[in-house]
Amino acid sequence: MEEKHQQNPQALLLALCNLNMVGLGYLLASQKKRWLISLIGNLILLAIAHSTNASKTPMLDRFLPVFVFPY
Repeated sequence: MEEKHQQNPQALLLALCNLNMVGLGYLLASQKKRWLISLIGNLILLAIAHSTNASKTPMLDRFLPVFVFPY
């Protein structure tokens, strides 16, 4: 038997809203603590990329998120 998974359009919208740098999906889902953590993490990555001149060293820019936020 195959189970059909129903897709929730609201969950899809929230996931798409989290793809930007400020994490608007967390605000729309009323998860302010996660939004703040996401915003601070992204600002830290932006500051590190700016201070290390990431445009001149693209390899550092590619691997920096892996070292800062390992999943």
